[in-house]
Amino acid sequence: MVLLHEGQVFVLEFKMMEDGTEAEQTLDSAIRQIRERGYAEKYRDRGEPIHLTGMVFGDRTLLEICVEVL
Repeated sequence: MVLLHEGQVFVLEFKMMEDGTEAEQTLDSAIRQIRERGYAEKYRDRGEPIHLTGMVFGDRTLLEICVEVL
């Protein structure tokens, strides 16, 4: 999912887990997926900050979140 908001680009990847035992590894895979699949590439020429955001959810709870700014 991509959100354009107030001069910024937010590229979001959501992951679901049954339990939170490997939430950090799942979070890493979310950010890696954004990078490997080039989700942010078509927004680079906008000249706006791009936030790569991975979120891991489990049983209706946000377990982990990571944001990297390009």
